[in-house]
Amino acid sequence: VLLPGDSTNRVFALQLRHASGKTLFAHLSLSMIRRADDAIAGMVFNVVDTELEQVAQRELQIFRDEATRANSAKSAFMSRMSHELRTPLNAVLGFAQLLQIDNENLKPKQNEGINHILAGGDHLLRLIEDVLDFSRIDSGHTPLNLQRFSLVQEMQTALSMVSLLAEKNRITIHSPAADSADVIGDPHRSRQILVNLLSNAIKYNKPGGTIAVSISTVPDLMTRICIKDSGRGIHPSDRARLFEPFERVVEPHCRIEGTGIGLSICKKLAGLMGGSIDFDSEVGIGSTFWFDIPTASATDCESFAGDATTPA
Repeated sequence: VLLPGDSTNRVFALQLRHASGKTLFAHLSLSMIRRADDAIAGMVFNVVDTELEQVAQRELQIFRDEATRANSAKSAFMSRMSHELRTPLNAVLGFAQLLQIDNENLKPKQNEGINHILAGGDHLLRLIEDVLDFSRIDSGHTPLNLQRFSLVQEMQTALSMVSLLAEKNRITIHSPAADSADVIGDPHRSRQILVNLLSNAIKYNKPGGTIAVSISTVPDLMTRICIKDSGRGIHPSDRARLFEPFERVVEPHCRIEGTGIGLSICKKLAGLMGGSIDFDSEVGIGSTFWFDIPTASATDCESFAGDATTPA
């Protein structure tokens, strides 16, 4: 096989058979020596045994194939287990809710126990949903319903979903004015990102702290929503780990619930919608996370008039 070269240097890939019957691999390079008048004065042949290189390439390919199969098996296992766990858990939550409806016949201690079941089950269900989302994204099968929608409306919905958590932690949230341009993306996934960022801003805030939410237009036809908290902040040494799956940049004694995959999921979802997530932080002062998503233009009304499911 003739490998890339020029008129002065030629390289050939050879497959040779030894007298013993063994197959050998080598590169034969042919270099021409020319005189001042450009006439050929001689040639130099150089043969290099590339058997070790060929073996290494084959082993590397085998390793890649095994890693791909293992990753696919892991994603499939996580997806199946998430579904298997969610089915009985929904039954537990359902019957606990039925018991709670008939709380007039329950003693205070029994009612308290049911509340613990519902709280623990709801937390476990959220963890299962996170694992299921992570496995879908990791395997490249994430359905997106891209369309034009109001980011402010989804922001208001997200705020209502975290209002009880904010009240429990005595966090005051200052929301933006409802006069922002529409954006292009998946409304459900965008709300998921906003709820995650808001929940983190609440959980990692100081008791009685504040959160300021703002929406603005940034370059490259993007709309940015910023969530600024007055929390403990993030140390610069933890920045690289923050969006890595199953990484939690909290003190060992911290009892804040979470799996460490929420931000990783959000960053990948934002990227699939043509946006991004990033942050600034100062230890002891707080953090500002922002979510950029493409701004809708007048022509997007026709392009996204219907629902379109876009696989990742």
